[in-house]
Formats: sequence, structure tokens, C-alpha cells
Amino acid sequence: MVLSMTGYSSLMVDFDRFRLHLELRSLNSKASEITLRFPPFLHHQENEYRKLLSQKLQRGKIDLCVKSVPIEGEPTQKVNSDLIKHYMAALRSIHPHGSDDILLSLAAKMPDIWSQGSIEELSSQELKKLRESFDILIDRLITYQAQEGAVLNKAFTSSILKIESLLNRIEQSTQNRKSDIASRLQSILDELSVGFDEKRMEQELLYYLEKSDVTEELVRLKSHLIFFKEVLSNASPNGKKLTFISQEIGRELNTIGAKIQNATIQHMVVDMKDELEKIKEQLSNII
Repeated sequence: MVLSMTGYSSLMVDFDRFRLHLELRSLNSKASEITLRFPPFLHHQENEYRKLLSQKLQRGKIDLCVKSVPIEGEPTQKVNSDLIKHYMAALRSIHPHGSDDILLSLAAKMPDIWSQGSIEELSSQELKKLRESFDILIDRLITYQAQEGAVLNKAFTSSILKIESLLNRIEQSTQNRKSDIASRLQSILDELSVGFDEKRMEQELLYYLEKSDVTEELVRLKSHLIFFKEVLSNASPNGKKLTFISQEIGRELNTIGAKIQNATIQHMVVDMKDELEKIKEQLSNII
């Protein structure tokens, strides 16, 4: 199963005293990067939720935003007038001739000028409800990632099948390759009508055929493709392992392309590399 690193989920949770808007996003990243934005009365909960996110979402740039939303008729936020006055006084020491309107405008942009009213901490029941809501939020994100992953899985499978089809064609094309090369060289020598050491000629021919033989590469390539499909069906996270396998597939394709000096087969190798690049581009998007 493939999970995309891209995901989104949101949830509105109503409490007796206030309402919370939870928003969770995940984007591509080589490692796990977690950013949390909580209202002041939930700051003491950040470590717990950071740990939970790292356990359930193993990889990606993860952003969790929790906002306190006023319930209609019951505003939960108020201006911290004392802090604004403190900011204005500090700004006035820097800019003594600044008008009150300008200083107030600057102070209004400073952090923590909005306080959460009477909310200082949550009750045990409210904390339990928040945790249950948070679990739902993560499950929704994972569902989103699974849906995106299903699309990527289909694209991976399609590219692997195309590579396998081209591999079978190359195997068929190389079955009689040795005898064809030997016959062609013998024909050239007959046309030249020159004397040569048949034993030395046989040794040179064997060396050439061995150097240009791709049987081992084709076998390894087929093995890598099978392994790729097996890992693709495994539980996530499997993105890094699939990346390593795709690198091995690329090495075998490069060797086959370098060894076989045949235009038709070279074109097929190029087509295989094209499908492999499609796979590599999308592998950076999965967990």
C-alpha cells in the first residue's frame, strides 16, 4: 500500500465555553518536519501532540494549526490592553515623534496582544474530547493520503508493466544474437579472403560475445522489477525502499544500453528509462 505525503484534513470542535478549528496539512519532505500552532491555553499540550504526529505520520512536512473561534454571542478573545501600552511605550522610545495612531498600528501587529479571555486551561473532559477529535483529524488525513497513494500506485504499476513488456521484447531479440554475430563476422572474413588464425579468431570472438552479453543484466533487471512490485504492495512506509530499488533498475538499464550496440534495442532501453524517470519523479511524493 502506498501513502502519499500530500494530505489535508480539518475539523470544527464545539465546547461549552469555546470552539476550536483544527487544520492538518502534510507536504513532501525527505524527513519528518512538524510545525504546531496552538492558542496560548493549549501550549502545554504541544509536546504530546507533536509526539503523536511523529508516531502516526512517519514522514513529510506536517503543519497542525489549532485556532480558537468565537462562538456567536460569546466572544472568547479580548485585547490585552496592558501589553499594547507596553509595546507603544517601547516603540515611542525608538520613535519619540511618532503619532499615537502609527504606534498603535505597529503595536497591534505584535505577538500575544489577543488573550483567550477567561480560558486558562481545559478540564479533563475537554482534554479527552480534544484528543478524540485529534484522532479523527489524523485519520481523515491518512484517508486522504491513501486516496492520493492509490493514484500513484496505479501509475507505478503501469510503468513497471511497460518496462517488463519491453524487457521481454529485448530477451526475444537477444536469443539468437550470439549466432547472428558469429555468422556476420564469418561472412565478413570470407569476403575478405585473407588468412587468419582460427584459434585466435575463436578466442577473440568469445571475448567479444562475453563482453557484449547482457543475460545477467536481464535476469537482475527482471528480479528488481518483481521486487519493486512486492514492496509496492507492502504496508507503508515503503517510499525509501522503492527509491533504492529504482536506482538498481536504472543501473541495469544503463549497462544493457552500453553493452548492446543495436538501434532497435537501444530505442527500447530509452523507452524503459523514460518509464523509470516517471517512477522516480513520483517516488518523492510517497511516505
